Amino acid sequence: MQLFANQDLTPTEEPPTCGEDMARIVEVLRTVRIAVAGLEEWQIHDALAAALVAAQIPHYREFSFASGCRADLWIDGIVIEVKKQRPARAALLSQITRYAGKHGVRGVIVVLERSIHVPAVIEGKPVRVLSLNAAWGIAL
Repeated sequence: MQLFANQDLTPTEEPPTCGEDMARIVEVLRTVRIAVAGLEEWQIHDALAAALVAAQIPHYREFSFASGCRADLWIDGIVIEVKKQRPARAALLSQITRYAGKHGVRGVIVVLERSIHVPAVIEGKPVRVLSLNAAWGIAL
């Protein structure tokens, strides 16, 4: 498993794929239960970060990984982006595409209050969507 390995990459190298890492992170994030609807985005960040800490998964918050690109949570090249409510699909796809196209990004996990279908792969990088549900927590 590649998770959290220090990688010395030259500008032309891309990081390894991240199937196992994405699966582990998704597994951890699915344990989060949001009991109250209408939380502020930072409160959702706090809940997700707490789950990552409990699972001993190192991460960065509000991590700037490229010009104009800031991940809500960053885990060894995996971007976790949180969106309240249901964002416009075109705008979300544009953001995911921009993020996935950046050097050093291995995958993108989008956490939404309401699900939006997005392709499983964008710019050659895996994309997962987790939907928040006030009654049931995070579900695929």
